[in-house]
Amino acid sequence: KRRAELTQALGRTTEAATLWERHYQQTGNVGSLNQSTYLALNAGQREHAQQLLERAYDRHAGKLPIGLLQRLAGLYAASTPTPTQQKRMVSLLNRVDPATRGQLLAQLAEKGQCDAVKQAIDEHPQVAGDYRALGRCAMPDRPGEAVVYYQTAETLGDRGSRLPLAY
Repeated sequence: KRRAELTQALGRTTEAATLWERHYQQTGNVGSLNQSTYLALNAGQREHAQQLLERAYDRHAGKLPIGLLQRLAGLYAASTPTPTQQKRMVSLLNRVDPATRGQLLAQLAEKGQCDAVKQAIDEHPQVAGDYRALGRCAMPDRPGEAVVYYQTAETLGDRGSRLPLAY
């Protein structure tokens, strides 16, 4: 751990990321995982950081600090998730901040996982991301319903709902 700290302080972040990862693997210290994945992302090693977080998520049965859950959710929200990753996304929905939750719901809706979206939102959509995801799920089969969802999302401040309303 000390070596990782010193290496990082010297600005050798790629090497430090490897040392932090090794420390995590040896000790299970999630603080070391946090440092390793943070440095890996900053070095453009997105896929590696995601793999580390996924293995940790599975190893710890999803019981990771909120910062690591947010990081994993953010990676999923900005990617095209596999079916296995989509399952993890569903389990993250109620454990991340509302903005990230909205991004995850949008990804799930885009991938046709509308049953998971509806189950997560239940009968009570509350924030713009909820309405936007429901709007995506309603298209193209129920365009009138989709318009209502998109309009509500826009009213709640979701500018991204304007484009679907144009169609």
